[in-house]
Amino acid sequence: MEYGNNVPVYLFEAYYFCPFMNHYYCCIFALSVLIGTGCSTSQEFSTAYLDQKYADGQSKFIDIDGSRIHYKDEGTGVPLVLLHGIGSSLHTWDGWTNELKDQFRIIRLDLPGFGLTGSDSSKTYSMERYISVLHMFLNELNISKYYLAGNSLGGWLAWEYVLDYPNEVEKLVLIDAAGFITPDNPPKPLRILQKFKKRAAKGAPKFVVRKGLKKAYGDKRLITDELVDRYFELNNRPGNPLAFYQVATAQYYPQTSRMPEITMPVLIMWGSEDKKWIDVSHAYLFEELLPNDRLIIYDGLGHLPMEEDPETTAKDVREFLNP
Repeated sequence: MEYGNNVPVYLFEAYYFCPFMNHYYCCIFALSVLIGTGCSTSQEFSTAYLDQKYADGQSKFIDIDGSRIHYKDEGTGVPLVLLHGIGSSLHTWDGWTNELKDQFRIIRLDLPGFGLTGSDSSKTYSMERYISVLHMFLNELNISKYYLAGNSLGGWLAWEYVLDYPNEVEKLVLIDAAGFITPDNPPKPLRILQKFKKRAAKGAPKFVVRKGLKKAYGDKRLITDELVDRYFELNNRPGNPLAFYQVATAQYYPQTSRMPEITMPVLIMWGSEDKKWIDVSHAYLFEELLPNDRLIIYDGLGHLPMEEDPETTAKDVREFLNP
């Protein structure tokens, strides 16, 4: 159990064993007291340290409108662009890259506010800004025709991007995608961030990151210390905690009423155990509105099926892209 620096143990006992409150609200209580008493709840990691640890020989950096975008471009074939979710990074696609780069050109990036990219130069995290940055990024790489896949926030970005640029994307893959969300009904973890208000911008301690992953994964046995460290450290890159908070609490205005305009083939993938982030019931909302889709529900998997079972999910994607 990770207690951070000089953190009273009883606060964490309150979080884990409080019998009267939902565990999320115990978390809020504990963190509120920690911050209020000046105890350290997280640790900031330098950009140099994180670049050395999490960038590799495939890592590239490109300036897009004043932001340093970290990305990887591997394999040959039709480009497949991969967009990660909130609090994540391009590393979430490691398994898919290994499975699919023999047939596709896999392009993945750390979206502004996450991973090694860090905060956006404009300090703006609207959907319009994400669409603009992604479009500039793909133009810089001279990519005009491609497949597009996204998970969670990345899935939301993917389908809204298609509405703006329908002639670029040949097929779309949505994995536990966001979109059926209103300012009054965000996912439960984001409602908690809103209760924190600006306290959340200070970053999250490791035990909260571990708890978040346990809510995201269907098979808890797959959550390793290495996985927790990666999420924890990258989310505590300078600028990322504040960016995470701004993304999570921004006012989004989804265009779900326009979803029938998306006429290209769409594969909807969802973990049956995604019940805390974006409930599996949302999969059927996408299925109902999209005119040309196929839905696969993965038994036992959670919000990140491509991380939990990259072999099976990548096989299904390969078959979808090459019918």
